Amino acid sequence: MTDISIEEIQSSIKKSVCSKVELEPRGVDRYLVHTGFCFQDGDELHILLKEISGKWVFTDEGHTLMWLSYEDFTLTDNRKALLQVTLSSNHADLQDGRIVIDCTGRDAGCCLLSMIQALLQVADLLYLSRSNVKNTYSDDVKDMMRSLLGDRCVFDKTISRGNENYSIDIYVDDPVPLCIFTIPNGDRCKDALITILALGTEAKMQFTTVIFMDPSADISKDNLVKLTNRTDKTFYSLPKPEVATYLKKSGVMPLEA
Repeated sequence: MTDISIEEIQSSIKKSVCSKVELEPRGVDRYLVHTGFCFQDGDELHILLKEISGKWVFTDEGHTLMWLSYEDFTLTDNRKALLQVTLSSNHADLQDGRIVIDCTGRDAGCCLLSMIQALLQVADLLYLSRSNVKNTYSDDVKDMMRSLLGDRCVFDKTISRGNENYSIDIYVDDPVPLCIFTIPNGDRCKDALITILALGTEAKMQFTTVIFMDPSADISKDNLVKLTNRTDKTFYSLPKPEVATYLKKSGVMPLEA
């Protein structure tokens, strides 16, 4: 048994959050909490208040991360770090994909406010600043290539020529090396084009060029055409089966893999 009644919890919630918050019974000591707060697509935050081993907790029952997965969201290392910071700052825990806040010894209304804030901030991982979008898109590509080629991938390789340094997102050593560029925005498009021209046209290096183009990237048509004209293969988004097929046909990846 808990040391606080559902009536006391409801009173605390109405005082701290809003008098219009409703608790909808969903079984024994289980209540769906209607807060009126919604995700960007209009879906209401899924928050359940339930009793577990004598404790009242708020949980999203895994709904938030599931919602993100429907938006083609990949939990990269960078996003995992951001997720952990977000949860910790709101006194929340991640338990088997579920976001949970324990109300033991705490004001239930304040706990619900923390839960609402945590879910909204986690959802905001979809809408990061441009610099973070660049990092997470690159992380997504790198994670996929790591799963296909393992430690053959050299990430963020720098090649020096004269006084200039040129960055390649993913370098795969092969008789004809594979140079992979991730293109999440216009600036990176220009950088990749300069690198390809400097190393391929001027330095006469032999390599195969592959680019991964973020479909949501804001890139001028002129720069896009210039880059793709100097690229051996272009992928949009992250089509892993298509990438694997290409790597096998080009001899970079064994056919039986």
